[in-house]
Amino acid sequence: MENVDNSFIAEALKKIQAGIVELRNSMTDLRKDMRGMKDEMVSLRTIMGEFIKTDARREGDYLHLAARVDRLEQRASEQDNPV
Repeated sequence: MENVDNSFIAEALKKIQAGIVELRNSMTDLRKDMRGMKDEMVSLRTIMGEFIKTDARREGDYLHLAARVDRLEQRASEQDNPV
């Protein structure tokens, strides 16, 4: 009887141990996935930062060109209507 109980306990412990190993493997896989996601987020942030810089430069270029057009229009207006 005691042998049967010990055998049953040993089998149960083996199943528990196998479950723990499976959980550890799953946690390792999840950590790898999380690292990959974090790396991807950093990459996306870098890309977005570059996009924002480029967009700001284009905005600056646009404002510069708009100011030049305004000055040219003002000169043309002054030439058409001398004081």
